[in-house]
Amino acid sequence: MRLLPNLDRDFSEWHGGCSSALVWALDVDTAEVRARVGEAAGRLDDLLLSRYLRQPHITLAFAGLRPEPGATPAGAVYGEHDTRRDLAALRALGIAPFRVTVGGWGTFPMAPYLDASADALSPLRAVLPAPSRHPHVTVGLYAVEAELSEAEARMTGFAPPPLEVAVDTVCLMSYATDDIAGPLTTIGRLSLCDGTWTG
Repeated sequence: MRLLPNLDRDFSEWHGGCSSALVWALDVDTAEVRARVGEAAGRLDDLLLSRYLRQPHITLAFAGLRPEPGATPAGAVYGEHDTRRDLAALRALGIAPFRVTVGGWGTFPMAPYLDASADALSPLRAVLPAPSRHPHVTVGLYAVEAELSEAEARMTGFAPPPLEVAVDTVCLMSYATDDIAGPLTTIGRLSLCDGTWTG
């Protein structure tokens, strides 16, 4: 596998004027996880885009583009009826608050990550359309093409103890479609304690 660069540009041909995209995710933005992500990113340094502003999170599924009047997206849109459908499916699982483990590093061709694991992740992902392929916390986005061995060499010795993060909500988050490294905004939260939706 080779590492592939991300293009830091506005993919207007995809979003067609929809200014934001939505994802179902778990918020794991704690001081400990931020520090772990920062440590991994520091090792990879100039292999990564100079900025990655998305808060630590575990994507459960890509939802779609938020529809807007006049937009002509090539990608699938995700409206209010889709949110209601997926909320019903998530509530029906009856999953109680749980703890997720954030562990060692791995990489996709275009992004390094920290592994994330919990028994609850599989059923949560299974009831949502377009689930993520592998639960993880993204470290950053590659800016250059390189051999996998380059990243592996830099990550040699990176073996910190796993972190456990308490999870009591499932979040619907958005990001600006014209900024591949921009921050996330939480649109709503589904409580795993009592099934209420705040958003």
